[in-house]
Amino acid sequence: MPGVPCEECCNPNSFFQMTGNHVVEPKSSATFQIRVVGAEPVGCSVGADVLSALEYAGVTHIPVGCRRGGCGVCRIRILNGEVVRKKMSRAKVSVADEEKNYALACCIFPRSDLTITPAPIDKKV
Repeated sequence: MPGVPCEECCNPNSFFQMTGNHVVEPKSSATFQIRVVGAEPVGCSVGADVLSALEYAGVTHIPVGCRRGGCGVCRIRILNGEVVRKKMSRAKVSVADEEKNYALACCIFPRSDLTITPAPIDKKV
């Protein structure tokens, strides 16, 4: 699964397990609920990024851009829940922003149910 940091796939306490060459698979078939403020909750499988799960479910509250963490279009704020983060543009989500629970939806993988809200770059909450 692309995007899971090495420290996650190599950590024995992680939700993920090694399958060879740092390709990882979820240890369980758990599904987490993702709720975007103003939309119905949708399911997201362990190992799927939040943006892909929202897109698949037809939720259009979070805009879609490059899907690789560079453009910042899918910037969100995590209101509740835990995630695994992969590398994302520091121009779009600074270390200070990350400490305030900002992220790019294409670069986060749920580890619990989540509540998120859109957070465009020009509208830091």
